[in-house]
Amino acid sequence: MGGGGIRSTFLREAKLHAESSDDSMLIIISGDREHYRDEVRKIIVQPSEPIASAQLADLQEVWYDEYWALFQPDAYRMACIDIPELLPTTCNPPAGSRKTAALHSFAKCFDRAIETVKPESSICWTDFYFADVIHNHAASLRRNGIRQIYQNHMTIPDGLDKSPDGQRILQAMALTDKICVYTDEYRRRLEKQISPFTKNPHIVRFNIGPDTTTLDGDKEHAFTGFDLTPVQKMVIDDIVETTDVVPHRFICLDRLDIIKGIHVVTEAIDRFLASRGMDEQTLRQNFRFYFLAKYYEQQGTTVMGTSIKKNYTNIVREKLKTLTTKYPGIVMACDNIPIRNALSTLVRNAHAISGSIQEGM
Repeated sequence: MGGGGIRSTFLREAKLHAESSDDSMLIIISGDREHYRDEVRKIIVQPSEPIASAQLADLQEVWYDEYWALFQPDAYRMACIDIPELLPTTCNPPAGSRKTAALHSFAKCFDRAIETVKPESSICWTDFYFADVIHNHAASLRRNGIRQIYQNHMTIPDGLDKSPDGQRILQAMALTDKICVYTDEYRRRLEKQISPFTKNPHIVRFNIGPDTTTLDGDKEHAFTGFDLTPVQKMVIDDIVETTDVVPHRFICLDRLDIIKGIHVVTEAIDRFLASRGMDEQTLRQNFRFYFLAKYYEQQGTTVMGTSIKKNYTNIVREKLKTLTTKYPGIVMACDNIPIRNALSTLVRNAHAISGSIQEGM
């Protein structure tokens, strides 16, 4: 289903479809979900064919080491400048036949599911992962009157068209009927770079926006029925208890990876607290900085991709642990909480904080 942005667009589309008078089913073809059908919400989750584990490992290296750096070069460049320990790291994703085989195998996983899409339907491609799938099926889908929408959940950097991989992704976008990006700046950049591949691209900016139903929902029972680690429970209890007590509270809800720029946040917090001229008790009365960070309590081996990305996660995890030790009860961290309807409770009377200089949203 993807991360926050991708998941949010899915949930929004699913909610609108469920509330509409359209009796057709919304079909989500997923590479990491089992078959699921909900007649009330009018949703079918249809799994794709599995991919071999060895090729999946190659695929993740291509996606998360090579393509993420392709779409977010500034984030990778600044991380290497700010953290000298990353410079000796070698990033060597599979190339040549291994890379081609991994991308081809992933694309083939969706052949059977795509063949079942009914004529006059609409299909939504989510991000660069499906570039090869689009190249394989766009023409036949168009012949069947199937409208294709490409949702881009990454940045659109200047210079995407300078590499062969970037050009192939742009060509895939050009084969669709509508392209959605997060900002007007991304739209302008894409219009310039995609022009060699299509004459009249339909590129729009879409807003995910807040889920007001969840924000206004039942907050009292947001955490019931979920297994939380002792560290998660400690952080959540403090967030709830300080909601109307501590005046300045900041929450960072991000993964510990390069594109999120967490090392910038940790350094900024350290400088800020050190500059207040307050003793520890006064700081605790006035400030809280919470990190709900995926990979914080997990080992680096769980991080998708290899090399630079994993090393960054391990380095920043240690920086964050050092910060929590330096400012006990003021800076607190735990692994992220996979409870979407609980986030409204956590962010009430708090500021969101992020350090990314180049992100999709």
